[in-house]
Amino acid sequence: MVAFDKILNFLDEIQDEIWENDDCNLNDLMLEFQTDYKYYGWEIKTNLLQLNFPGSSDWFYFISIPDEEMNNFKKIIDQYPIYFVDLEEGLLQRTSNNYRDFMATWFPGDERLEQFSKISKSQTMPEMIKLD
Repeated sequence: MVAFDKILNFLDEIQDEIWENDDCNLNDLMLEFQTDYKYYGWEIKTNLLQLNFPGSSDWFYFISIPDEEMNNFKKIIDQYPIYFVDLEEGLLQRTSNNYRDFMATWFPGDERLEQFSKISKSQTMPEMIKLD
């Protein structure tokens, strides 16, 4: 099973746990490309694979998929760094080295995370541009 499918299965398994965890602000978990965000006045020069919908579209966690990797990212998606964007504040930051580290924030020591790679893909921070 490729990493993308492992993540989808894991998300189905843990969604209820996320909703019940008062310390977790992820809300709805997802793996969907975000394309409708530029009305906030920002553009991020990458393909945004959104990881959560927190109830508002102005901030979310995502994985950056460069155009040249769109055909083969699913095999190693768990190795990509995780970013956080706040479109209201114009904030973009790297938060985790890979998917396993990201989910360990809310599920420390959880054996279910062992299915995901410990490898961290090297990646340049995507460029965030203010639109006129």
